Amino acid sequence: MEDISKGLSESNRQTLKAFAPLLAITLLILFVGRFAINQIISIRDQINNTKKTQSILISKLKTLESVSESATVGANIALSALPSSNPSLQVVTQLKILASQNQLVLNNIKSSLGSSDTAGTPFLNTTFNLSGPKEQITMFIKGVESFAPITFVEKFSLAESAGASTATVTVRTYFVSLPTKIPT
Repeated sequence: MEDISKGLSESNRQTLKAFAPLLAITLLILFVGRFAINQIISIRDQINNTKKTQSILISKLKTLESVSESATVGANIALSALPSSNPSLQVVTQLKILASQNQLVLNNIKSSLGSSDTAGTPFLNTTFNLSGPKEQITMFIKGVESFAPITFVEKFSLAESAGASTATVTVRTYFVSLPTKIPT
């Protein structure tokens, strides 16, 4: 820069010294401005992509919410038929209610957890004794079929003596744990 300034007059040298920082700042602004503009354009593109993703997610959420309402009703019905945990208390309560409705004496209630049947579904066996009229015992057995959770009469033996009937009954109730992840 000294070689160039030697051939110039004093006023031109001072003008060049005054404009040199201005020129340097202008060049710096151009390079920094270009970088800033590129960053702004990149952020705008990210915002647009995010808005598109957000609208897609909002529509998926609305779909899931509408499906959830109907699925909840179905899930509650399924859980009453096939509970997710051991239903022994539920079954014993229903047996006692059904016995009282049929004017029977229910005693010696024993529940045992079975490992699983051939399909791999866990079950509960409940064995008990019934005392009362034969017709009422028959009505009781038919009533067991309408239980929720799903309950079947597994074993049944009836003994009569002096007009009184005594039955030993084993019912099987199924339950299954709920899935922990969505199937793919």
